Formats: sequence, C-alpha cells, structure tokens
Amino acid sequence: MQSKEQSELKIYIDNTDSYKEQPLWKYILQSVEESHLTGATVYKAVAGIGSNATLHTF
Repeated sequence: MQSKEQSELKIYIDNTDSYKEQPLWKYILQSVEESHLTGATVYKAVAGIGSNATLHTF
C-alpha cells in the first residue's frame, strides 16, 4: 500500500486581519473547503516570543 504525499502550509496572521469584509481566517478556511483540501485548523495564540526575544501576550 502506498501512502499519499502530504504537505503542510502555515499562515501567520493577526486576529484583526480581514479580507472582503470578513475575518481573514474565515476567508482562508472557506477557500480551503472550496478547493476540497483536507485538513485545516485555526489556532489562536495566547503568547509568544518575538524576533527580539521579548515575550508578547495576546
């Protein structure tokens, strides 16, 4: 049995980003669904370390 080739795409956006008057994350998920791609997840960050090694909380 051969396994299917898989790829992973990560898109980092801000919670306030929008496109066509809707949240960008929602537009991206709708595009994934319309393209019949399998597997899409939206994660919301609580905190992170920026490029200048400073802790950011959201």
